[in-house]
Amino acid sequence: MKLTPNQITLSRFFLLILIILSYEIRFFYLGTVLVIIGLLSDFLDGYIARKYKKGSAVGIFLDQFVDKLFVHGLLLYFLARGHVGFLVVVIIILRYDIAVALRY
Repeated sequence: MKLTPNQITLSRFFLLILIILSYEIRFFYLGTVLVIIGLLSDFLDGYIARKYKKGSAVGIFLDQFVDKLFVHGLLLYFLARGHVGFLVVVIIILRYDIAVALRY
């Protein structure tokens, strides 16, 4: 069975849930490994879409949407747990949103 870029993208959404759960039950190493897998999957879905010409308008939208959920979700989780400061989260989210806005 071959995974499509959209399936890889959607798996990142479910991975976010597993990451938060793993941190909640204090499996910090597992959570960290899952974050790394999530970040690598972001690269992988784009690479596969370009290499095999599987890109689509839905895939582009979905990738950006799930990327935003992944990054913002993790930042907000870490903020709620007191692992990062409010200003750090605001700066990272603004930088991310401005970078996305400048693409268009």
